[in-house]
Amino acid sequence: MSFASVEAARCVRLIKRVISVVTVTLLLIASRAAAGDAARTGAFIGAPRARIFFPLLHGQRQLPVTGHSALVQPKPPAIVPSHPKTESRPANATVAAPLRRAGISTHGENHVIHISSRTLHKHEEQLVNRRLLNCRLRLSEAPTEAVRRKWRRINRGITFFVRHGRHGSFRGANGVRIVYRAFPHYDSEGALLPGVVVATGWSECHVKYGELIRDLYRAGFSVFTFDHRCQGLSGHELGEGRPWITHVERFHHYTDDLTTFVNEVVKATPTHRSPAIARTRPAPPLFYVAHSMGAFIGLVAQHNSKQSDPPSPLFCRMALSAPMLAMKTPAGPNRFAIWLARIAILAGRKIRSPLGDHPVENPELGARITHDDDRKSAWERMRGMLPRTMIRGPSFNWIKEGMKAGFRFKKQWRRFDTPTVVFLAGIDDFVWKSPMRKFCYRAHHTQLVEFPHAYHNLLSETDSVRTPLLLHAVNFFRQAIRHTSDGHGHGHGRGRRTKTRQ
Repeated sequence: MSFASVEAARCVRLIKRVISVVTVTLLLIASRAAAGDAARTGAFIGAPRARIFFPLLHGQRQLPVTGHSALVQPKPPAIVPSHPKTESRPANATVAAPLRRAGISTHGENHVIHISSRTLHKHEEQLVNRRLLNCRLRLSEAPTEAVRRKWRRINRGITFFVRHGRHGSFRGANGVRIVYRAFPHYDSEGALLPGVVVATGWSECHVKYGELIRDLYRAGFSVFTFDHRCQGLSGHELGEGRPWITHVERFHHYTDDLTTFVNEVVKATPTHRSPAIARTRPAPPLFYVAHSMGAFIGLVAQHNSKQSDPPSPLFCRMALSAPMLAMKTPAGPNRFAIWLARIAILAGRKIRSPLGDHPVENPELGARITHDDDRKSAWERMRGMLPRTMIRGPSFNWIKEGMKAGFRFKKQWRRFDTPTVVFLAGIDDFVWKSPMRKFCYRAHHTQLVEFPHAYHNLLSETDSVRTPLLLHAVNFFRQAIRHTSDGHGHGHGRGRRTKTRQ
């Protein structure tokens, strides 16, 4: 290469760097202006199609509290372990009242209560169950008979979740407490039926999917679900100081939690009601149903488990709703957005959220999540009764780690060979659709089912979308059950696509 060519290449790189610096500066100026407009108008940062992850690197402002944000209660006090088997917390008004209702003495507002972890977690379960039962819709207020039938199904899902679920918790990566519910299902002979792990999306809580869990249970499956770290009822890597921010140091903490849940909770469930038979009976097939972030976590965990030595796959088949292979950001392509997140981290905002650091209204409230107002209303009632489940936004480090994990997994698409069906929403404001199509084309044994007019959360959509989706997933799993002799059932070849229209 000649000297002139080298100098020309250097000049091009220098010009690109200058353009990048100018672009970042203009974005910062625009973000500050957007924050000022939002503070004056009471609106959220960004347009409706880009309500999350806008990188405000400086000058965070507290937005006015409106709408459902009035349901947010003061943050709970931190739990400080005082003994390996006991936990202590201040007896303020937030904690003292429910403890007194549970028959636990508080001894005044300025004292510290010492109660066992088992008692605390049992009371937490009772409190959550009682509040969930209060979230049931009033059938007498239904305008039509069709709406009344739908409300009845939603209420039955909530009741089933409370009455039939086995509440528990385990320690995930870094010792974070992960909350789960198990719904083991045995047949008439006492044998455990095939299992399904249900995983939630970002900012969601497993209590939201009571109706889905009941439908899968009635279809002949055992169901297991849990809350990801830093959301729902699970613990936070930042402690209890900022429960409204999702933050992870490393993305593999999510996959480690899922692997631990499957190995220590799901596979530890007795395979038969008789202990003598359960010791020799093999475990039934295990499947995976997940939405958005949970779907992406399942893909990465499944691929890692099959690449381990020796291979020990977690699931036989997977049914995924709008997996977060590439998240949408108003900052543009993910390659550019990840650099903005890194700049924010260098500026000392690693554990801060681009949507602010105050417990105000959740960014999902005005977004296009589902067309079904009844299911959305039931979920908002649950959030109102369980303020801990209301998430303001992710941290900058969460954004960086999520995008890095997406880039790394993209290099492994061609090696992914678990039979999987991907359900794609035609109108999705949170994840890009083209990576899902490319993944289904490159990976082995995959199907793509598209609902052109559906919003992001297909598992909570109207019955015209949700019913065919569940039927397709259940039939997909039953194919594997009929072919258990070959381990994982028969695949469907590379890149099989099916488009379903509403």
